[in-house]
Amino acid sequence: MAVDEHGAIRYVTAFGETDAPEGWRVNKLKDGVLIDVQTGNVVVRGLAMPHSPRIHNGKLYLLSSATEELVTVDVRTGVAESIIKLDGFLRGLCFRGDYAFVGTSKLRKTHTFGDLPIANKRISAGVHVVNLRDCSKFGSIHYQDDLSEIYDLQVLTGARRPNTLNLPMSDQ
Repeated sequence: MAVDEHGAIRYVTAFGETDAPEGWRVNKLKDGVLIDVQTGNVVVRGLAMPHSPRIHNGKLYLLSSATEELVTVDVRTGVAESIIKLDGFLRGLCFRGDYAFVGTSKLRKTHTFGDLPIANKRISAGVHVVNLRDCSKFGSIHYQDDLSEIYDLQVLTGARRPNTLNLPMSDQ
């Protein structure tokens, strides 16, 4: 979800406009939507597994997970525009100044994701850093161990020993 400057939830994404069990899986490359929470209206249709909408410096960004793209959305016109293509199944987006940090996960090769165009690529979990001034890739970190999925990112200021948190799953 994307939160505005007042802390209110403004936009959310969904993989499809359906209430059928697992209905989003049928057309996952074109049925994703961005919804304005205040109005209940769909702002953009036709997204490929949209994830992590965020507002930064007055602009709305989101990830097109299945097509490996960082996207900006003009909420007035409903136009989504890819600003850069990155390697990986994208999930998790945060910002610091003129830089976007984009999480990537390995793709689960199940019936759910095995038919995606990126399923045949060698993908690693990690973080890409994008320079927003020129929409170029500034750098990246790729995890070589068992880390396979990143769901969200946060930039921690003043941290001396940053790390990847792997919290145990609770039964709740």
